[in-house]
Amino acid sequence: MTKIDKKELLEMIRDTIYEVLEEEIERKLEEVKTEKLNEKWKKDAKIKKTGAHSDKTIAQLKKELNAIKAKEKKTEADKKLEHELVFAIRAKGGWKKGKDATK
Repeated sequence: MTKIDKKELLEMIRDTIYEVLEEEIERKLEEVKTEKLNEKWKKDAKIKKTGAHSDKTIAQLKKELNAIKAKEKKTEADKKLEHELVFAIRAKGGWKKGKDATK
């Protein structure tokens, strides 16, 4: 067996302690992340429908959109409303799924 001086021995012990601590910290961090991700709501969230078009049906929105599209001259307000209606229809109809869907 070779003789190890005191300084080398202390360095080896220190390195081993650091490795063990790093592993334990990583394990604990993963454990905490998992707990946080799996946390349950105490009760159902109450969602208020606050959108400008939340009280309208998809049919009503499409009718309004078609009326704007039928105009020969559109004002800036018409263009803005057209974009809002398209967004509201998409939101009420469900978001695109599968290929090219936003994540």
